[in-house]
Amino acid sequence: MSFKDIALVNSKDLTKSFFENKADDLFLEVAEGHVDVLETDMQLKAMSEVIDLTRKKIKPLLVAKIERDNTKELFGCKIALRNGTTLLDYSTDAEYEALKKSLSDRKELLDMAYDMSLKGLRAFDPISGEQIDVVGVKSHGDGAVSYTFKK
Repeated sequence: MSFKDIALVNSKDLTKSFFENKADDLFLEVAEGHVDVLETDMQLKAMSEVIDLTRKKIKPLLVAKIERDNTKELFGCKIALRNGTTLLDYSTDAEYEALKKSLSDRKELLDMAYDMSLKGLRAFDPISGEQIDVVGVKSHGDGAVSYTFKK
């Protein structure tokens, strides 16, 4: 399979409105029953995996080309290199680790209080004896469909 076999757009169609229209077209194919929703979603997920893996593999070549050619725009699409982020190693700070553990412990108590409230029970801190009030629910997840592809 070559890139030309899977390319979705030609160079003149790289706009957000084109992408939205293409997504609407694909949605209608599914909504009108022309294609199976499960098979379509699985295929989209598989294509997403191929795209993600390919982009990861070509990144060094891509960065080198952009730097070498000083590319700023291609077919109306602006291109920019951004600096990566710096991640600090907070785990080497004893106070940070103590606070992190304290927050983790408190979260466990709050989770336990919520679970027990669903059973009509109250929760108490096993060390201090403090009654743990139930916190409100921030949100409920939408749920997701998971695909596990063979290796």
